[in-house]
Amino acid sequence: MISITDLTVDFGPVRALDHVTLDLPSGAIMVLAGPNGSGKSTLLWAMAGLLLPTSGAVRLRGPAGVPSIGFLAHQSFLYEELTPLENLVLAARLCGLSDPAGRSIGMIRKIGLESESRRRVSTLSRGQQQLAAFARAVLPDPPVLFLDEPFSNLDRTAVHVIRQMLDPFVSPDRLAVIATHDPNPEPLSGLPTRCIQIESGRVRMVRGAS
Repeated sequence: MISITDLTVDFGPVRALDHVTLDLPSGAIMVLAGPNGSGKSTLLWAMAGLLLPTSGAVRLRGPAGVPSIGFLAHQSFLYEELTPLENLVLAARLCGLSDPAGRSIGMIRKIGLESESRRRVSTLSRGQQQLAAFARAVLPDPPVLFLDEPFSNLDRTAVHVIRQMLDPFVSPDRLAVIATHDPNPEPLSGLPTRCIQIESGRVRMVRGAS
């Protein structure tokens, strides 16, 4: 579903990705694992088309052509002066979804943020903001989902919510890619995963699906 060819990303004199070539098929959760500064988040952003590489190419293809994506960054990038519900309604409208309010309310219920849905984002905990940002990423039901450290700052209940919502991405026409420090994230146990170990901007090991 994603083909990466000779991908290189430089930030000034620093080489963040060094001639990475990978194929990421659908049907399993792809885990990009590595320590801080390894290049895993840079690779995630480049795959999502949010970072222009220095050289190389990323090709994202689905059964119906180029699919839409959902993206969760390590920061929430929510509008802090708005409520979680208002953030979702705005995203739904920008995506051209039908019934933006109804769809957003349904998603708020699904992630368990009903009691916080009308509070300003700036008053929410980091974990609550993370949940709201995840809800925004999956709201359009994208076939491809990119997540940067999705389980950080979350309690067990919130982790379980996200874990359940990843189940549909284990299918022949969908793909989820997760960047994390942990090559074996406990919340993903029971799901078929493929781990891609990143070190110093290079792919060191690929294993899976498990």
